Amino acid sequence: MRYSESSIRQRSTLAATMALALIGGSAGADEMCGNLDGDDIVDQPDLGILLADYGCDDGNCPGDVDMDGDVDQSDLGALLAAYGDDC
Repeated sequence: MRYSESSIRQRSTLAATMALALIGGSAGADEMCGNLDGDDIVDQPDLGILLADYGCDDGNCPGDVDMDGDVDQSDLGALLAAYGDDC
């Protein structure tokens, strides 16, 4: 089964939103949009931070986009869904 880019983006954003709702968490606007380096745009440096931190699960993870304490597929999906966006 093939998914369109739009479908993948919607699913990734939904997954990140649902994860936050389930844990009752909240995050700053920069983290939730995927802006990990604070430059107000989701781009290559943000992806680099996330990938360098992928697999971190100790709760102190700079690449944790959805603020659930780890860096995993939901963080990658949320960042890719926002890639190129201003925050």
